[in-house]
Amino acid sequence: EGALTTLPRRTNGETDPRRCTATQERIWIAHHLDPAASVYNLPFAFEFAGRLDAMRLKAAVEQVLARHSALSKVFTRTSEGLRQAPRLTGGFDIELVDLSEGDASTMELARTLATHRFDLAKDSLARLRIGVTEARTVLAGVFHHIVVDGASMRLLLQQVAKVYAEPDGSWPGETGPTTSDLADAELGWREALEGRLAEEYWRTELAGAPAIRDFDLGPPDLSTPSGTGEVTVRIDAQLTSAMLQLCGRLKCSPQAVLTTAFGWTASRWAGGGEVVVAVPSANRGFEGAENSVGCFMTLLPIRIDATGPSNGADLIGRTWS
Repeated sequence: EGALTTLPRRTNGETDPRRCTATQERIWIAHHLDPAASVYNLPFAFEFAGRLDAMRLKAAVEQVLARHSALSKVFTRTSEGLRQAPRLTGGFDIELVDLSEGDASTMELARTLATHRFDLAKDSLARLRIGVTEARTVLAGVFHHIVVDGASMRLLLQQVAKVYAEPDGSWPGETGPTTSDLADAELGWREALEGRLAEEYWRTELAGAPAIRDFDLGPPDLSTPSGTGEVTVRIDAQLTSAMLQLCGRLKCSPQAVLTTAFGWTASRWAGGGEVVVAVPSANRGFEGAENSVGCFMTLLPIRIDATGPSNGADLIGRTWS
């Protein structure tokens, strides 16, 4: 474990195209299957009561984005596979906008950003807009998922707030490394995890697991393009309260309960037996991860064995032990 948590650093020049992570490769492929879709856009919008200094806020945003080199990458397919390299022309796409029409203009701004179509080979993959009126200030934007994850977005917004709050708008001295290069950080972590020891570990952990399970769900519905539909499942307040009490009693997370329930249901649809469910992981086990910006997340396989008599608590405990 100690060898894996010490991050190997690279010495390549900043202009040297570098390999992408497995997650970035999956996102790149999915994006190009339907470039018009905005499934991998990560939009956000914050409204603050009162009038902030728009130029000072813009300068803070620019300083924070420039500090994280992962955000300035573009992605191209080469003879050696997918590569990422610094975007050499143009800066970040940050503009001041007019919000004089009130809530309608704010909602239109948010919708426009959320549905923006990125060109991963040329565009700045971060678009931000700042609107200020006498009564309020809006900071809205969108990142493409190939350069950030949820933890990165929280970190970026925290850093913008810190820089804006500094009297001279300078970078707070207590924040970590000067840059967070995804190619250096996550790729080094990936190479450590994908070495022989990791391969042997997963071969052992997944030995005997079913490769593919068949689900008799009938013919697919081709009327709605993939990525544009949605299935909404609402959990009422009573069931939510019961689930949270169960989480407290078993000392587990709601994700553990819901994933186990999904696996149990999938097992029943597949005729019983074990299933393997992929769950998202923050993948931030390396040194300096708390200050790193990029798309670090990955998928981890969870084995759910619904065979034999057991109640829900037993199944959850057996799955997540």
